[in-house]
Amino acid sequence: MLKQTRHGDLVIHTSDDPGQRTRAVVEDGGRYTLVETLEATYTENEGAAYNPGQFLETVADYYRQGRGQPVGSPGAALGEGG
Repeated sequence: MLKQTRHGDLVIHTSDDPGQRTRAVVEDGGRYTLVETLEATYTENEGAAYNPGQFLETVADYYRQGRGQPVGSPGAALGEGG
C-alpha cells in the first residue's frame, strides 16, 4: 500500500513493501520522479532501526540534486499497479 507524506513543498510517495524500502516517488508540480537511495536510512544511535524521517530527508535531498528518473505514476514505479 502506498503512503503519501508532505515534505516541505514536495509530496513523497512510499510503499509499505519491504522490498521498496530504498525507493520513493517524489511528486512536484504534477510530475513524478523515482528516487532510489543506495540503502535504507537507519538511525545511528539505534543500530538497525529504520528511520522514516531521515529516509524522507535523504529522498528530498537526492531529488533536489537531480538524482532520479521520471515515471508515469507512483504506483507503477513502486510495484503497486496504477
